[in-house]
Amino acid sequence: ESGEFLRYDSRGEEVWIQGSYNPVVTSNGKVTRVIKYATDITEEKRKNAYFSGQIKAINQSQAVIEFDPTGKILEANDNFLNTMGYTLGEIQGKHHSMFVDPSLRSSNEYRLFWEQLADGQFQTGEYHRIGNGGKDVWIQATYSPIIDDNGKVFRVVKYATDITGRKMAVNDICEVMLALSKGSLTSRLEREYEGEFEQLAQSVNDFVANLSSIIHEIRSGSETINNASAEIAKGNADLSSRTEQQASSLEETASSMEEITSTVQLNADNAKQA
Repeated sequence: ESGEFLRYDSRGEEVWIQGSYNPVVTSNGKVTRVIKYATDITEEKRKNAYFSGQIKAINQSQAVIEFDPTGKILEANDNFLNTMGYTLGEIQGKHHSMFVDPSLRSSNEYRLFWEQLADGQFQTGEYHRIGNGGKDVWIQATYSPIIDDNGKVFRVVKYATDITGRKMAVNDICEVMLALSKGSLTSRLEREYEGEFEQLAQSVNDFVANLSSIIHEIRSGSETINNASAEIAKGNADLSSRTEQQASSLEETASSMEEITSTVQLNADNAKQA
């Protein structure tokens, strides 16, 4: 019998061996002893367990999909399938281009993308992808070429995180800020966001609402000032009119006084002559 076996040393710690148990048989078919040939593979088992744990953790937390060097889909985990809205049967054997915008599929940029991957060059960044039913999906992803012992790429693995919610939040905030810069105070962030973006959206909405209230108060104050200015101007006009009337009356009075004085003087002169 041969295989990998778990054993325990004198301290009770695990020891893994690659062993072969070989019965020694006499000429009459009787087993007289069993010889075991073993190799300690404990360290190798620990490394394998570590790598398996890493792969399991990645599959639990990230969207993972595997391609051949030409872009044909080989495997995908549940996170990827749920993000894009497909089953494995709907995408397996098809080309990666099913996830990209039609305008990108025939471009030199996309052709070069896969040429570089096939040449062993990693690709990392934010990517816009198209999910089932045409839904927009944004991912933060790394495309990792896997190289064999001969230095040839035989598989490309993509590790991705869905950032659609974050991307939509940023785009929405930019639209509100753009509208605000053009003088519009009616735009708001109406969508529901996740995590810190929900708090940020509330802060943006509060800011726009407060700014709108302040500007409304300023406009109301300006109207009050304008009305008061108009009243003052009207009062000044009335005062000027009354002043002009009084000046005219004084002129008339002065003229009358001059006539009276002239008459009195004339009468006085006539009296002297008589």
